[in-house]
Amino acid sequence: MVIVICSESGSKYFYDRGMSEFFASNREFAIREIQWEVTRCFLRKEFLKY
Repeated sequence: MVIVICSESGSKYFYDRGMSEFFASNREFAIREIQWEVTRCFLRKEFLKY
């Protein structure tokens, strides 16, 4: 599963939980696969520092 975290600066970080790493990307290859409710949950609870 790929989760997108949007930073306050507007950068998108694609997080592949299988790889356990972040990487910055402007590509939109994963947009359709994202569950936005899950993304918001992660954003609020874990990734505010980004």
